[in-house]
Amino acid sequence: ISQSEMPVFDRRQATNAAPSVASLVQRLRNGTPPQILQALQALGTLAATTKLTISREGGIGPLVDILVRGDDMLKKEASAVLSQLAHNRANQIEIAAVGGVRPLLNLLVSSNRVCKSNACVALGCLSYNSVNQEEILKYNGLSRLIRLLASDNKIVKRNAATVLANLATNEQARTAIAKNGGIPSLVELLTATDEGTREQAARAIASLGHNNDNLEVISEEGGIGSLVQLLSTGSETCKQHAAKALASLAHNRNNQIAIVEEGGLPPLLDLLVSSKTSKLSASLALAYLSYNPNNKVAIVEHGGIPRLIRL
Repeated sequence: ISQSEMPVFDRRQATNAAPSVASLVQRLRNGTPPQILQALQALGTLAATTKLTISREGGIGPLVDILVRGDDMLKKEASAVLSQLAHNRANQIEIAAVGGVRPLLNLLVSSNRVCKSNACVALGCLSYNSVNQEEILKYNGLSRLIRLLASDNKIVKRNAATVLANLATNEQARTAIAKNGGIPSLVELLTATDEGTREQAARAIASLGHNNDNLEVISEEGGIGSLVQLLSTGSETCKQHAAKALASLAHNRNNQIAIVEEGGLPPLLDLLVSSKTSKLSASLALAYLSYNPNNKVAIVEHGGIPRLIRL
């Protein structure tokens, strides 16, 4: 029976009987291992709707401490709670402030698959914060994240790609991702079966393309063909990131030729009548492609002039 279907009297009794967030947090600090486990499980149930309350009651510090000192069962439950709390921006700052990044990175090499998955989700959220990006780089998270791109767990794979896409907005990280062999793995994920993974891989490639040394590597690994394919078969978000990535790649003269040879013109021209963001990325890619004389002719032949004029 759902809560909404419970009689008023029963629902009130259930509410009164439920421990408060404050008491659960206190149990994390002072309880026995079984009591801590029960508190973690209760907080896991509440976390989706009480993200800020748990933080205000001082819950993040004890949760991070459990990641360091707890056994695998406690770490699994604590990382599950943190993976939910990390969706809140204020909590992203707090988790890092109490030293949460490093133990989460340590869980990426855990033998416990659930711990690893929870840590990946949490880091995927935390990495949207630039300060947290520096922490991930500082504690050598890159190599662990790149290895996880080959995971057979789609949640792990998608969130590892998310972290790398966020890190790739940092110039230092763009170079480090390439040096650690991240580009081939990310290019491979452009053809993953999971839509979310493809989106994050395309977003990462788009940012990595801002480094000139990476442009040739992405092309050599077959990235151009996969990105062109996403322009036609991907979600709207995939198309947006793929067009942005091709715009970066088109800074390179050889890539200008390769993009057209891979059939990139028609889908880029189609995006000119798409969403505002995709339209901007496609028009930018076409602008760089048009520096090649042969591409100018091809754009005209594919009916690009009327569409460009309407912009």
